[in-house]
Amino acid sequence: MSQIRIVSINREKDRFLVCPFVMSWGINRVTDRFFRSLKGPGVTAGDVGVALLDSFAFIERTGPLELSLEEQENFWRHDTRYRTYRAFVRNNDLVEVTNYKDKEYWVYAYPPRIGDDWDDEVWRGTVPAGASAEELGQAVLDAYATIDEWKKAHDGRGASGTPDRVQDHWTGGKEKDMGVMTVSVNREGNRILFLPCVECWGMDRATDRFFRSLRGPDVTAGDIGGALLDAFAFIERTGPLELSLEEQENCWRHDTKYKTYRSFARNNDFLQVSVERGKPYFVCAYPPRTSDLVDDEVWRGTVPAGASAEELGQAVLDAYAAIDEWKKAHGRRAGGREPVARSVALCDGGEVLLPGPGEGFAERTSAAGEVLLAFERAGRLEPKGL
Repeated sequence: MSQIRIVSINREKDRFLVCPFVMSWGINRVTDRFFRSLKGPGVTAGDVGVALLDSFAFIERTGPLELSLEEQENFWRHDTRYRTYRAFVRNNDLVEVTNYKDKEYWVYAYPPRIGDDWDDEVWRGTVPAGASAEELGQAVLDAYATIDEWKKAHDGRGASGTPDRVQDHWTGGKEKDMGVMTVSVNREGNRILFLPCVECWGMDRATDRFFRSLRGPDVTAGDIGGALLDAFAFIERTGPLELSLEEQENCWRHDTKYKTYRSFARNNDFLQVSVERGKPYFVCAYPPRTSDLVDDEVWRGTVPAGASAEELGQAVLDAYAAIDEWKKAHGRRAGGREPVARSVALCDGGEVLLPGPGEGFAERTSAAGEVLLAFERAGRLEPKGL
């Protein structure tokens, strides 16, 4: 076989799960038709290397396979305490080893993940072709040592941590236009939650594959601006994503005391920050919500392109100050409830509008008859005669 061979290794504490990739429907996909699970403090570099060589032998021996969707979705369910794939990837450190036959091995170490996508490698090493199992396994252990050091430096965060750099997306040799990038900001008490909106099935949808939650009275404009710039960097680096319905419905469940989205929306002050590359930022503040829908903004501001994090964060604080003033004037609800207009048709084709009990009535057209109304109880109308 001439194509590249890939083996993934997931480390969960002292357990190493080794699974090969095979060609399935024209794409390399991970499978557990062969796997090795090495567990315990006594696992050596030689043990890891042997598991890798056995995996490469399986790929070479097996060739392309037709993997069912169920197989592809459940390969990871071996010797793990996690019940969902998302929890699994959050708590398993990933290393991949690749090889072309008779060429050197490449070992890649990646930062912690929160989904199928992950950031650029934090370490890369090579092992000569024909190396022993112990040499190959030692390279894997070196990769995991690098991941441990990386997590210490980045507070254990991966894709939900600070993006190290922005990668441009390329299509046909030309830079892809990301269009309008939007970040939603929700304030609950002294907590501010930042969620980027990514393109999913042709629509912008909020995701928590990256998020920031800033809490406390000491949060500064610079902190807020830094979180926004990180969120925009995530959008630009990531591009379109396929988000499951569960992800879309639960992205808001971070650092909040509310259990339903409706309660969350009612009690979180909402604003959006949007930008096109090389153009000013737009900050739009909205009145309190009761659902997914929002009314017209109560405040809008702009921040010049290339502004500092502090300037961008100050615009957000100004927007929230405008929301606070709006709520003082209008109360917590987005607007007063309009009385439901009721009407009575007259014999001559006229119509009388009845706004509500005790509010009288008004004729929409001239009426030939007289309408006598009595309210037997609040909210009920009974005509007595014409």
